[in-house]
Amino acid sequence: MAKMSYLPTVPGSTRLRAWIPLVIILLAFFAFWLWDLGYPSLSSDESFVATFAAKPLDDIFQRLNSDEPHPPIYYVLMHGWSLVAGMRPEFIVRFPSLLFGLLLLSLTYRLGRDLGLSPYLSLLPVLLVGFLPHVLVHVREARMYGLMLVSIALLTLAAVRFERLPGRAGLLFAAGAALLALLTHYFSALFVATIGVWGVFGLRKGLRRRWIVSQGAAWIVFAIWLPLFGRGFFNSSSLAQGKTWSFTLPPWEAFARIIKTAVFGYRDSAEVGWLVLGGALLLAGALLGASYYSKPKRALLLAGMILPLLGYVLLGWFKPIFHPKYVLPWLLFAALAFGGLVASRRRLGSLAYIGLLVLMVVPMYRTVRRPYEPGLDVSGNSWLQPVPRELGLALQHLLGPSDVFGMGTPDPTHCYYSQSYFNRDLGCELVPRYPNQPPAELGLQLDKLLGQHEVLWYLDFYNLTGIRSMPPNPL
Repeated sequence: MAKMSYLPTVPGSTRLRAWIPLVIILLAFFAFWLWDLGYPSLSSDESFVATFAAKPLDDIFQRLNSDEPHPPIYYVLMHGWSLVAGMRPEFIVRFPSLLFGLLLLSLTYRLGRDLGLSPYLSLLPVLLVGFLPHVLVHVREARMYGLMLVSIALLTLAAVRFERLPGRAGLLFAAGAALLALLTHYFSALFVATIGVWGVFGLRKGLRRRWIVSQGAAWIVFAIWLPLFGRGFFNSSSLAQGKTWSFTLPPWEAFARIIKTAVFGYRDSAEVGWLVLGGALLLAGALLGASYYSKPKRALLLAGMILPLLGYVLLGWFKPIFHPKYVLPWLLFAALAFGGLVASRRRLGSLAYIGLLVLMVVPMYRTVRRPYEPGLDVSGNSWLQPVPRELGLALQHLLGPSDVFGMGTPDPTHCYYSQSYFNRDLGCELVPRYPNQPPAELGLQLDKLLGQHEVLWYLDFYNLTGIRSMPPNPL
C-alpha cells in the first residue's frame, strides 16, 4: 500500500521536471526576441499590414477580392488585434508575430515527443528552430509567415496524432488545421497537399477514409474562397505573370539560395566554404536523422522537407515567384529530423548539431539587431536609423492639408508614420486597382480622388541627404 501511494506522484513529478527546461528555453527566446522589437522602422509590407488591418472588415475583404494577393486569416486576426491594442507603435504591430513564434516552439516540442524523441531530445528541434535566422526574421515581423509556420505545425501534429484522436475530434482538428494553413498563405498549399498525400498512403482503412474527408473538406472550402473572394491572387494576370518584383531561377540555384537563407538569413553572407558547410550540416543531418524514426513518421518528415521544395523550385523555373519565405515550413521538418540524428548517432549527431548552432550564432544575433530590409545598403553605424520616420517628418513641411498621394515614394511606410506619429494625416489613398481594370474605370477613380483633394502626389525617389538636412518640425 505504501508503494502504491507513491506511484501516482512519480509520473507527474517526472513530467514537471521535463517541462522545466522547455519553459526556460521559451522564456529565453521570448526575452531575446523582444530585444529592440519596436525600434527599427516598419518595412513597407509591415506598414501596409498595420494600415490595412485597421480598416473595417468589409473593406479588407473587398481589397482581398480585388488586388491584395493573400488569404484573409492573418488580416482578420490583426484587425482584431488593432481593435484591442491599437496599431501605432512598432512594438504593438509586431508583437502578435512573436507570440506565434513562441507557439511554434511549443508545437515543435510536442511534435518531437509525438514522433518518439525523449523529453530532453525533443528540446533539440526547439533550439534549432529558434536559432535558424530565416525563421527568426519572420517571427519578428508583422507578416503572416509566423502564422504560416504555426498552421503547418498544427496540421503535422494532427497527422501524427490522427490514429489516437477520437473520430469527430480528429476529423475537425485535421480539417481545421489544413484550412487555417490554406487561408493563411497560398503557398501553404504545397505543404498541406504533401501532408494530405502522406495521410492517404500512411493511414489504414477507416482512418484513411476519415483523413480524406477532413482534407477534402478543407480543400472544398478553399476552392470556394478562391473564385469568390480570393481574386486578388486567383486571376489570370496574377497566375500568368507571377510576382512582378521577382524572377525565375533554375532549380539548382533556387535550392542553393533557400539553403543559404535558412542558415545565414537574408542579410548575412559568407565565404563559399562556410555556405557549403552550413548547408551540408543542415541537409545531411536532417536526411540522416530521419532514418531514426519509424517508417510512416520518417516518410512524413522526408516528404515535408523534399516535396514542397521540389515543387516550388520547379514552378519557379517557369514563373517569377522566387522568395525563400514561401517555403519556410520545410525547416520545421528539417529540425525535427535533425533531432533523430542526435538520438541515433549520439556523438556524430551532437557534433553536427553544435557545429550548426555555432555557425548560426552570428547571423542570428545580427538578424535580431538589424531590420528586415534585404535591399537596404547602409553603413554599419547607421543601419538602425528610423529613416521612414524622418521622411514622414519632412513631408509635414511639404504637403498641404488636403494633399494625397498614390504608390511610389512616399509609400505605405510613410503613410503609416504620417498617420501614427504626427499631428495630421497625409491623406494617403492607395488607388484600388485590380488586374485587367478598364482604363475608363481607373480614370473615374482618379477623378474622384482629385475631386476630394487638391494634389495627387506621385514621387519615384527621395533625396535622403536633403531630408536629413532639413530643420526639425516646429510642431
